[in-house]
Amino acid sequence: MRGITSVFMLVLMLLTGCTSLTSLMFYPRQDFPVKPDQIGLHYETVIHFAQDGTALVSWFIPAQGEGITQAKGSILYLHGNAQNISYHLSSVAWLAAKGYNLFLLDYREYGGSEGLAKIPEVFLDAHSAMHWLVENRPLNEPLFMLGQSMGASIAAVAMGSSEDKSRFAGLILDAGFASFPGIAVDAMTRHWFLYPLALPALTISNDYDPEDFIGNINMPLLEFHSRDDQVVPFAQGEKLFSAATEPKQLIETHGAHILTFANLRNCQILLDFLTAQLPVQDIPVNH
Repeated sequence: MRGITSVFMLVLMLLTGCTSLTSLMFYPRQDFPVKPDQIGLHYETVIHFAQDGTALVSWFIPAQGEGITQAKGSILYLHGNAQNISYHLSSVAWLAAKGYNLFLLDYREYGGSEGLAKIPEVFLDAHSAMHWLVENRPLNEPLFMLGQSMGASIAAVAMGSSEDKSRFAGLILDAGFASFPGIAVDAMTRHWFLYPLALPALTISNDYDPEDFIGNINMPLLEFHSRDDQVVPFAQGEKLFSAATEPKQLIETHGAHILTFANLRNCQILLDFLTAQLPVQDIPVNH
């Protein structure tokens, strides 16, 4: 969530008896301050539809760069609860030059996508993006999902509940949380004057808690979480990780929320994880 702004929005929501509690966990923007071609990347705009008919507008960035003739795999990226894919582009754009296609999903209400962002509807958006990749990429191309912050928690639920999950080779989560009411209560209890609202925050439904879905993924999991995270506490990431099945790996990082891939060590850990899931014949050999 977005710090103090999220706290006061949640307070207002609880005091006014808002029935769509989770809608105020999302902070969409429609403007695009930067597009991939402005940083030298070819891309295409993809319009796809959620199961309820909502039109979603996402970006597909093919693997590109010196010496790249064929993609190693495709990565579906789910961003956090604020802004849109344009604002989060820098987190993953570097992967195109490492040989991976990128499919950046904008949830409903974000960017050019229609609808109102709330739970559980956003999970339909993630399912739509998964299905688009399954239908539009070669059968022998490994597919991955990478989520950050709210996007990590959405990824855990979407992957754990999707009929298309068997086509995916791995899941990467960065700064995810285990429970929607849990993260709301945490926001309340960080500020002494909001303690009385911690109990009402528990009225947020736990029907879609990530910790209840992540055990269904049955694929390699790589999770990053910073010990210094002031937005999603490390304990939330630990709880989510403990609910996952093997094989899994938790990387304890340092620094601010979702600045994970500003660190070259973390980038290499991600690349090593991706490479480990590729078909043997596709793994490049260094001479």
